[in-house]
Amino acid sequence: MSLLTTKLHAPPTRPGLVPRPALIDRLQESLRRKRKLTLFSAPAGFGKTTLITEWVNATGYKLAWVSLDEGDSDPVQFLQYLIAALQSIDSEIGQALLQVLSTPRLPSVKNLIAPLINEINTTGQDIILVLDDYHAITSPKVHEIVEFLLEYQPACLHLVIGTRADPPLPLPQMRVSAKITEMREHDLRFTREEAATFLTETMHLNLSEKAVAALEARTEGWVAGMQLAALALQNHPGNAEDFVATFTGDDRFIMDYLVSEVVDRQPKEIREFLRRTAILHRLTAPLCNALTGRRDSQKILERLDQANLFVVALDNRREWFRYYSLFGDVLRATLDDKERQRLHQQAIKWYEQNGYADRAIQHALALAEVSGDYRQAERLIQDVGETTLYTGNISTMQTWLDALPEQRLRANNALAAQRAWAAAFSGDLELAEEYAALTEANLGKKKSDRELLGKLHALRSFLAIIRENYESAVDYASRALDNLPHSQAHARIIALWTLAEASERTSEASFAIEAFREAHRAGQQIEHNIFAAVVEMSLASALNEHGERRAAIEVCQQALNNYEDEHGRTSPLAGMVLSRLGHLYYEANELQASLSYHEQALALTKQVAQDDYVMLTHVLAAPTFFALGETERAFAALQQGYEHAAPGGISNSAWATSEEVKLRLRLGDRAFAKRWVDKAAITPADPINYIDLDQKIVLARYLVSEGEPDEVRAYLKRLEKFTREREQYRKLLTVHILQTLLAHKCADKKAAHDHLKTALKLAAPEEYYRAFLDEDTVLLDLLPDVRATAPLFVDRLLAFATGSEAPPTTPGQQLVDPLSDRE
Repeated sequence: MSLLTTKLHAPPTRPGLVPRPALIDRLQESLRRKRKLTLFSAPAGFGKTTLITEWVNATGYKLAWVSLDEGDSDPVQFLQYLIAALQSIDSEIGQALLQVLSTPRLPSVKNLIAPLINEINTTGQDIILVLDDYHAITSPKVHEIVEFLLEYQPACLHLVIGTRADPPLPLPQMRVSAKITEMREHDLRFTREEAATFLTETMHLNLSEKAVAALEARTEGWVAGMQLAALALQNHPGNAEDFVATFTGDDRFIMDYLVSEVVDRQPKEIREFLRRTAILHRLTAPLCNALTGRRDSQKILERLDQANLFVVALDNRREWFRYYSLFGDVLRATLDDKERQRLHQQAIKWYEQNGYADRAIQHALALAEVSGDYRQAERLIQDVGETTLYTGNISTMQTWLDALPEQRLRANNALAAQRAWAAAFSGDLELAEEYAALTEANLGKKKSDRELLGKLHALRSFLAIIRENYESAVDYASRALDNLPHSQAHARIIALWTLAEASERTSEASFAIEAFREAHRAGQQIEHNIFAAVVEMSLASALNEHGERRAAIEVCQQALNNYEDEHGRTSPLAGMVLSRLGHLYYEANELQASLSYHEQALALTKQVAQDDYVMLTHVLAAPTFFALGETERAFAALQQGYEHAAPGGISNSAWATSEEVKLRLRLGDRAFAKRWVDKAAITPADPINYIDLDQKIVLARYLVSEGEPDEVRAYLKRLEKFTREREQYRKLLTVHILQTLLAHKCADKKAAHDHLKTALKLAAPEEYYRAFLDEDTVLLDLLPDVRATAPLFVDRLLAFATGSEAPPTTPGQQLVDPLSDRE
């Protein structure tokens, strides 16, 4: 959705501003004492924004400003505006976080905001960040983001919040620790002297001291009330004291009275302009022209601004304005339902034609509240719903859908399907299933219904993967692809990804690879985002597990070309691909190249902040650190992996633990491995499946030296059968190496040689040197006996093991005998 740049500018300082030196001194003291927060909390019309603007302009600090509204309760939209404000100071801030915001599932607040805080800290500039109109925020997630920012705020940043009501932040604790300066209603009221200055110098009234004192007393220093009274007094130049004497009542009645006094006395064209633009929260001349039928709205807006007549300029070019909040409320109250409907209709048309879909939807929903006709709102939401979902604005989408009557939502297939997707992305799987089933039951046989059915099947395949129901995932993904044309790239890439994931976990690797390749091709049709990076990483991983290390490297190298912008900067999304490259070079014992890729990956993926991929990069890097002798760093990387792990899927901590057990065994810590076996409660008799295959092979490695030979031999045979049938040739290589070690332990020389020859035939063409170097050194003693199987590979392997110079290698010349079809 388009960002309104006017929300990122502080309102210009007005001429004739009433100086408030005492308040400015208090605010400057807040900066001198390095307090974290300055809070302006008071009802509407007390000059909060004006004072903030005057103060921050006097500080010399760099300013990042966001004027908030209801739509910013969506955490994604809030962060988009927050980053845009900070990028006005340094364009590098938040680049990585913007990538994360394109995903449907946001990481934890810590992983979202910590990298942003670090980037702010490295700017070396003193920054004031203003969040104005914070009372518009209702989302607990946004409050959590701001609270985290406050807690870990860098010293160079000072946060300013303007609000009509205290936000749900830890204000009492901040008061106790003297980390907050507060400006409240009693602070912001005009003093008698300030009232006199305002009325005489700003509003150009010639009033007696008695009249000024009476007006200040009547309004109790309320700035908006005083301004409206002054506007009314401009129409009563001869009897100011009599006017003030009749001026009574509470704020609401004062407002009604003064607005009637002021508005009713404006020329007819101004009155009509004010009423017809009252429904707008932001005013710009072309939009006002569309609602009023005029061609001179820019002149009128400038006239209102110069006369201090209810409008606030939102940029220095005087292109965008807004009404004072209370004044806008009163103006809207003068409209009847027919006028509201007509004006909302005109606003919808203008916003839609000018690319502001979210604003058009807001007016369409407001129109529906008055007219009961939701058709336009439904059409607009339906048009942008999928894009909104795919770009991560889940909260915004849910807000729109929640505003529609339930019966209409259920009767509209496209919107019901979008409700299902929004529920799935936000973790409400039951609601997603309910709406998917409801929508599918309502579909007919039209072409559009067929496409929608394909999207629903893609959704169901996604849900099935989450629930580890792989048979259903394959079935639904296949049906989705049958119904989805190639133009539906977003849905197709999800279906292809789930099909590939399910295939990898349940059937031969070649099926998964082809599915990943097709998902990769689909990803090229849409702007590169985190889903495309996931597919590329998954494809490279699947190829490597299939024993195609070089093909996996080629996929990664080609992918990296897509992650560099026109300035030569690497996108944080490249971190996942670089991490996989680091592992692929580790397999070939190219440790310096591996280290370089892993270090780049760790730096970039940390910025992306997705727990799954932060964990992945740390755990994949650990073996390289270990092989280079950096043992502490290796275990520290594994610890980082644990901290970002979550139950289920790629981020399951069991995988990280398996990697740690392997390293502990290489250090001879068999007690650690024994504790792991007992705690994990896994045995050789357990069923073998793809998800826990790493654990099963680590168990086999432990049992080779600890278990009963016959039991271990049978277990390894089961692992061999499973990995061969599933075409998991990289793991099959490890199984044959473990079978070699077991046969050697049992003095079965022939079996040891047979298994070792098979392992060499699997390893040599793709240079899987670490498969041997990471095992018991007794394996190296057996290699000379089978050197003839892959002489160059064995020579290089032994050279690596002894630290001598390895002979050069030529791809494709590793084997004496070519692989058979079965091999």
